[in-house]
Amino acid sequence: LNCSTLASRIELLSGCDAIFMLSGWLNSGESKIEKRVADLTGKEILFESRIEAENEEDTITFPIKGAIHEVTGLSFEQYASDDRVPGERLHKCKPVGYFCRMLFSIQCQKAGIDPQRITRYIPRDYTSILHYLRKYDCEYHYNKEFRNMADKVNEKLYPEYGAD
Repeated sequence: LNCSTLASRIELLSGCDAIFMLSGWLNSGESKIEKRVADLTGKEILFESRIEAENEEDTITFPIKGAIHEVTGLSFEQYASDDRVPGERLHKCKPVGYFCRMLFSIQCQKAGIDPQRITRYIPRDYTSILHYLRKYDCEYHYNKEFRNMADKVNEKLYPEYGAD
């Protein structure tokens, strides 16, 4: 990476409202950094190639799916598609799949994926995704089993931060 060129590109980006990612941007380290800076500063991000945009999003969701799988033993297909997932129930009557969908939704939101886009992965309507996002804090605070599951997923995704 050419730091002086990258620094000037980031400086230019600071004065913009949006960034346009050209086809092939995933092959450029500088472009990946620019995209991350745009994400962090709330810039609109436009893509020349819809396929690359979706592939980039998939690189975000893949580790989330993996962390939830490692913690719960459930595949993404199991908890995304059906409420009646085999296995235990957490906190009285709610199935584990419900909490897995909640974790997936909140982690996607933390990574900058819009709730409407989350419906691309979890075949639920937009209001269901919003429900998972709204209920997360309450479940985390009052449901010890869910809090333990959420903490383990966070440890898998963000090992550099350790346990909270």
